[in-house]
Amino acid sequence: MIGRKKTLCKSMWILFLIVTLIFPTLTYADSNTDANISREFSENIKQILNSEIYNGAIGSIVIRSAETGEIIFSYNEDIRLNPASNLKLITGAAALDTLGKDYRWSTQLYTDGIQIDSTLKGNLYLKGTGDPTMLKKDYEFLVNELVSKGMKEIEGNLILDDTYFDHVRLSNDMEWGDEPYDYGAQISALTISPDEDYNAGTVLVTVKAGDQIGSSVKAEITPKNDYVTIENKGITTKNGEPNISVEREHGTNKIVITGSMPFQKNIEEKNYVSVWEPTQLVGCIFSNILKEKGMKINGNVLYEKTPNHATLLVQKKSMPLSELMIPFEKLSNNGHAEILVKTMGKIKCNEGSWDHGLKIVNEYLKKNRDQYIDYLH
Repeated sequence: MIGRKKTLCKSMWILFLIVTLIFPTLTYADSNTDANISREFSENIKQILNSEIYNGAIGSIVIRSAETGEIIFSYNEDIRLNPASNLKLITGAAALDTLGKDYRWSTQLYTDGIQIDSTLKGNLYLKGTGDPTMLKKDYEFLVNELVSKGMKEIEGNLILDDTYFDHVRLSNDMEWGDEPYDYGAQISALTISPDEDYNAGTVLVTVKAGDQIGSSVKAEITPKNDYVTIENKGITTKNGEPNISVEREHGTNKIVITGSMPFQKNIEEKNYVSVWEPTQLVGCIFSNILKEKGMKINGNVLYEKTPNHATLLVQKKSMPLSELMIPFEKLSNNGHAEILVKTMGKIKCNEGSWDHGLKIVNEYLKKNRDQYIDYLH
């Protein structure tokens, strides 16, 4: 069931891309060809919707001209359905209106002590504000800045601070069956992404065929860490198509690989897998970076709030919100939407929660209600 659900989601996004790539050309077509293109496109869409993958599903599509609001194409337009990822358009618009296109998140290092020679006499605090674009290299940048200050030893503890948001990791309507995947990743103010798709709170598991037929498949985790573990049950077969399942057991960070990969070169399967408690993943990776850079930590790794009197040592700012809109909307990133909602709640209500963030989104809709209604009519 989960496999069909993921395939259906991918198919819907293929349909969405077809619509967005083709229909802008219709607004520029001359009157003699526009009707023919519209009829041909209409038949193509209906053919896709009638394919086997959509058995048991209901689709509703309305496409309007961006210039006039005129309906160019419609299909089951009067059926009321859950708007699903279309809501990301509203979330993005509300975020741009509330935070501004130049808004940036900041990940910061603080201390409650002082540096004497090469030793930090105090605790080192790593504080996040929700940046979904933090990669391992960005955490390395923070450590390199400490090294450039001549720091080699931390006498106190390494303390991770994710209190900018509340600690409700998953929304109330999140299904357990979705929780192990990237679109069900837990939300934390201090998180990490494996690559520039910016699926925060996940690791990327790449599976390849083994060295010989009958051997276990090879698996690689990005970013490398010992916070998650892999139970590899995948087998390398002589031929056939890749048939690999990569899933994390609920409530744990054990990732189980099952299925088979054909013994052919340059074939690999990539899967984003959410982690249980992403703040702790950051703690694991950041601790390892400190050690790799020759930094000694005398204390422990703790999870607490940064004190008000702490001194800022260095910070890493994200890309502006206007740039994040591209991977957010283009890749329909659920995590970005959740982070934007909590960020709006924090900025406007001083509470990074879904309740307060959704209040801001609703206020945006009320404020712009007439504009949207005029467009729809």
